Amino acid sequence: MGSVTFTEADVKEAARCLTGWDVNEGQFIERPEKHDDGNNTVLGQIGPWTGTGLINLLLKQPATAEWIAHKLCREFFGEMAVPPAAVTALAAGLREHDLDIGWAVGTILRSALFFADANIASRVRSPVEFIVASVRALELLDPPPSTLALADWSARMGQSIFDPPNVGGWPGGRAWIDTRGVIARTNFASAVLTSASVGRSMAYDPAILANKHGFGFRC
Repeated sequence: MGSVTFTEADVKEAARCLTGWDVNEGQFIERPEKHDDGNNTVLGQIGPWTGTGLINLLLKQPATAEWIAHKLCREFFGEMAVPPAAVTALAAGLREHDLDIGWAVGTILRSALFFADANIASRVRSPVEFIVASVRALELLDPPPSTLALADWSARMGQSIFDPPNVGGWPGGRAWIDTRGVIARTNFASAVLTSASVGRSMAYDPAILANKHGFGFRC
């Protein structure tokens, strides 16, 4: 995506920029004594770049806005619901607005594409989204299910919480639709109704929810 290509040399030079960055008890810190403060070259730019300098260089690259636009469209739209020209236009707007994510999200949510037929009900939920949405939609909150049980169900569907396959995270989208995942989702739907396998002390009763929202039957 975009016109920037990172070579192996670029990656090594970028790593030098990040020397001295560390985490101590959950807090980000900079250790100047561990920073390689010599000149290095990143994307053709020469200087004594620090980690902050590297970030500023990357933010100025047109490809950065394109990457953010692509990620946002993948998050808010179904697959293949957004034409490439719309993603390019969003990227251009991001550059004009100094990569303002709030502006981009607002633009997406107000766009005609967000409400287009091609986008409605076309986004494949991840296992975590599928589980949480099911619990919320059925209002299974009193008593609530076991979070450990729900995490186990998510792992069965292929998304082990806090343990992504790599630093890029899970692929998402249609990648979730395979034999294992579909069977696990079906089994979870059944388990929600009986409640035992999700750690609730009582079975789901649709009549309770129907009466709560005024859809009960009266004799």
